[in-house]
Amino acid sequence: MGTGRVAVPLARRGIAVEGIEGSPAMIERMRAKPGGEAIPAVVGDMADVDVAGPFQLAYLVYNTLFNLPSQERQIDCFRNVAKSLAPGGVFVIRTP
Repeated sequence: MGTGRVAVPLARRGIAVEGIEGSPAMIERMRAKPGGEAIPAVVGDMADVDVAGPFQLAYLVYNTLFNLPSQERQIDCFRNVAKSLAPGGVFVIRTP
């Protein structure tokens, strides 16, 4: 989630957004933005944190996947996303 650079504008447009962030300080920065306080966020490692789901879309923004320290952790992330997607849900990874 970071500072909400993508999440906050999506939420302002009426899109239901939830997120995972490894840093409580980053979530605080997101919550300080107008509309950011209403976005549910879980503090944890995206490769293995449990989330409520199921979700129609899981979206990794920019270099997020490459912040994981190894290919093994990237695979763990894919598995974690797969278990939280609804049937027919989509996993999108956006790279620069």
